[in-house]
Amino acid sequence: MITVLFFAQVRELVGTDRLDVSGHYPTVETLRQALAAKGERWALALEDGKLLAAVNQSFVATDHPLSDGDEVAFSLLLQEASDGKYPYCGSNRKF
Repeated sequence: MITVLFFAQVRELVGTDRLDVSGHYPTVETLRQALAAKGERWALALEDGKLLAAVNQSFVATDHPLSDGDEVAFSLLLQEASDGKYPYCGSNRKF
């Protein structure tokens, strides 16, 4: 079982903050694709290239391997706006 957490607008679009999934998901990307296939709102929320992903509270690339018992979190990728209002979340940050 893999626990998936959703934050911010991703959570709003999919309508839940947590989901437990079973099955074989070798990487974060395969999990993202499977979840995105659940429907239009899921596809919009989990659109490729617009997410930060974390496994066990550390940011990772989408090719990161997954194991049974992992916790995966998805949130929108925030890039620094011209006014500096939205700081970029660097890869060494934790949820």
